[in-house]
Amino acid sequence: MTVADLPAPPQRGSRTGAPRRRASGSGVEIREHKLFAPPARPGAIVRHALLERVLALGAPRVVIVQASLGGGKSTFLQQAMDTCRVRRWATGWLTLDEDDDDPHRFEVHFAALVARLAEQAGAAVAGVAARVAADKMLDWTLGQLARIATPAALCLDDVQCLHNPVILRFLRDLLRALPPRCRVFIGSRSLPDIGLSSLLVAEQAMVLRTEDLRFSAAESAAFLGAEGGRAQADADADGIDAETAAAIHRRTEGWPAGLQLFRLSMARPGMARALDELHALREREPLALAGYLSENVLSMQPPEMQDFLQKTALLRRLSGPLCDEVAGGADGTARLRQLEQSGLFLEALQGSPGWYRYHSLFASFLAERLTREDPDQASAVHRRAAHWHARHGTPEEAMFHAVEAREFALAMEILDGWAPRLITSAELVTVVDWFDRLPPHEIVQREGLAIKIAWALVFLRRAAGPHPLLAHLARSGAEDGRDGKAGDSGDSGDSGDGGAGAGAAGHSPVVVLAMAAMFGGDLRGAARLADVPAVQEPAPDRFVAFERGAAANLLAFRAMAQWQEEDIRRLLVLADSHNERAQAAFSQGYTLALRCLLQVIRARPLEATGAPPYPPGLRPRLERGMAAAALGAVRIWASYEADQLDAAEALAAQFEQDITRAAVPEFVALSMVAIARLHQLRGRPARASDTLDTLERIGFESRWSVVREMVAWERLRMAAAAGDAALVDKLLRQVPGQEAPPDGSWLSVTELLSGPVLGRIRLALYQRHLSQAAGLLEAAQAMTPARPLLSLKLSVLQAQLLHYQGQPRQAGRLLLQARETARAGGCLRALLDEGAEVASLLAPPPEPAAVAAALPAAFPAAGLAAGLADPLPAGGTGNGELSQREREILRLLCSGASNREMSQQLYLSENTVKFHLKNLYLKLGVKNRAQAILRVRPPGPSGPSGR
Repeated sequence: MTVADLPAPPQRGSRTGAPRRRASGSGVEIREHKLFAPPARPGAIVRHALLERVLALGAPRVVIVQASLGGGKSTFLQQAMDTCRVRRWATGWLTLDEDDDDPHRFEVHFAALVARLAEQAGAAVAGVAARVAADKMLDWTLGQLARIATPAALCLDDVQCLHNPVILRFLRDLLRALPPRCRVFIGSRSLPDIGLSSLLVAEQAMVLRTEDLRFSAAESAAFLGAEGGRAQADADADGIDAETAAAIHRRTEGWPAGLQLFRLSMARPGMARALDELHALREREPLALAGYLSENVLSMQPPEMQDFLQKTALLRRLSGPLCDEVAGGADGTARLRQLEQSGLFLEALQGSPGWYRYHSLFASFLAERLTREDPDQASAVHRRAAHWHARHGTPEEAMFHAVEAREFALAMEILDGWAPRLITSAELVTVVDWFDRLPPHEIVQREGLAIKIAWALVFLRRAAGPHPLLAHLARSGAEDGRDGKAGDSGDSGDSGDGGAGAGAAGHSPVVVLAMAAMFGGDLRGAARLADVPAVQEPAPDRFVAFERGAAANLLAFRAMAQWQEEDIRRLLVLADSHNERAQAAFSQGYTLALRCLLQVIRARPLEATGAPPYPPGLRPRLERGMAAAALGAVRIWASYEADQLDAAEALAAQFEQDITRAAVPEFVALSMVAIARLHQLRGRPARASDTLDTLERIGFESRWSVVREMVAWERLRMAAAAGDAALVDKLLRQVPGQEAPPDGSWLSVTELLSGPVLGRIRLALYQRHLSQAAGLLEAAQAMTPARPLLSLKLSVLQAQLLHYQGQPRQAGRLLLQARETARAGGCLRALLDEGAEVASLLAPPPEPAAVAAALPAAFPAAGLAAGLADPLPAGGTGNGELSQREREILRLLCSGASNREMSQQLYLSENTVKFHLKNLYLKLGVKNRAQAILRVRPPGPSGPSGR
């Protein structure tokens, strides 16, 4: 069998493949059965006391049910959801598995859960497609939950499968911000790392453990006496008497799975008399008891059923045709229905007709027994299941069974066809997880697969060092002398859905090696590798289009360093075209980041602060991952340059951790230096220093020399701005000495924020080495072509130099021109970052009186910000023009809000609120709150004294 032989994936309702649908815009197939709670078991005991405990008025909004295998957590959660539905709550359910530890797969299924919950409540749900277009998963989720007018409960079961910090952080943030009408139930075998301690301290969560789920003696008796869901008042000859029920309860200590196994075992003659033997065994461990009882349950079945159970227990999900394949025979469907009706630890998967799964405890016992007693037979079962799933288009199941059978050749063939879709839809963690389970020495023999895995390693920043797989690809490429056709595999057809072609012979590693070089801090070398003619041509299939889109992005980044505007535009259009062909929302997110970066370099950062427009039909995921980190990093820098500090802080809170793990060096440096400056401006010098420490550590570990140099210059700038001459002298030893004039033909984008070009000029001005500053400015201004943002910042520094040289009028005129340029594109920090010196230059004539009044001596930087902002509309006030934040403060002030209430509504610290109030009073010419309110709303019929 080859990948080319695989048929199209089955459609919903298929009897051969588990029903699934593709989430709009995501590339991930939604497994419908995961969105249904398990069906209620016949004869199950409803846990009324526990249900009242978790659903009572005033109960915590988060309930964690932690229990081991067979502890009854899923049954209890199913009862909780049923009770909520009876009470007319909106409910949603999601069962997780190991595959969901990939952030993208989790996000798509969680979005489907939330959309289903909102639709059930009759809310105007935006839907999963709208979610994919959203900037932030948390905002989207909370927005959907806020639309629900009725109480709502959502349940996540088997959360122990989640370990990815991105997913756990999302859950932690969600649980902290839950709307009052919403409850979340979590089932897990271990306590998840979701900020549980703080929730417990705040009495916003409760934890039910194994001991809470154990049956009482009365519940055990009712459960053991149940038949067809009806408790027996009196035991008959074939039933369980009270003494036996009490003995079983003591033996199992109320363990639900143990009681169920006992109930099934009691049909065996003489089992009741075996209770004394159980006591003699002295096996107090639940799993030992489960093994003993499972053995009894299994021995009660006919030999052919025992064989069927043992073989099919190795399957994660079961259907009749699949069971026929692995167990032999043609009656798999009938046997599954028989087992379901008998209550033998088998349940149907709702939403997936014809599909079932065993209870994990019973399946674990049977699978372990077969593997121990007949490993060859176990391998054969896995091998048959792998081939069956491969034929029926379920690659994740095929991979699982192929690896379990150690059929690595088949596993690699499956992954080779599956990887293009995984990579273009950003399921990179899934690719690397499977790679980690395969023998590396065999992967390197399949270059097409090795290249695809290399893409995932690079984007997850696991290719540092370099990674052995990347080193092998570099050696093989050099030996073959390939240099010209990046990603050209010939006309092999569309492979985006796991078909043939993407893994065909002929792939070149050149583009992924170029991307690895870029992530390693070598943009020049990366661009040389990626600059191949094939980038200019339409791609023959989706994965090759993805590769060429990435190459076009990389070349556009190089053109920015060289500031070749026409080339940048052309390459970004090429990238859009390739991304659309590949349906690679992942790559498109990076293209959008470059478009935003272009706006900042053009001195128009305001245009880059918001979410950028998307090409028709292509909406990238901007929540997590490398593309999200790249776009988030650029928007942080843009927001900082535009003096949109609150927006920058919000973006930093959302993306900072992802940026440090996933972005390329330049984006990491730009965003984190901007964040450090933000902390400094907000009166958090320790956090500013910590941010630079983190950036320096990343630069050291990643061998990014340019980033480490940028950190050194930024520390020097902060010390000079603080007037700490001793620290400046100390830090001077950590920056490189005087070098040749900057090369205008190649300038890293980081130089537009901090680095030797601006840093040496600032240092010379600080030290009043005016001739040196003049020479450095002349060399920097002579760089061609001129980058608009850099030119603006150099103009501001030139004005300072003229002022120090005793030419205030020339300095004032130059600075006024710079101010107009800054206001036109929103580059406010270009002036504000130079502080009081620049403010003092704008204050005296010939500056207009209105602007001079907006520059009080006590707050020159704040006054300058007001002077750069739009004027206050008619009906406002003042001696100065208010910034956007000051307007918000004034509105809340007039509404009677306290400082604390202002801080909570505006997400600011109280100290920051006090700072804004003090500045506001100065601009209004008042001394307190009452005077400020009177200044804005004079006494009269509508004023305070007119009531």
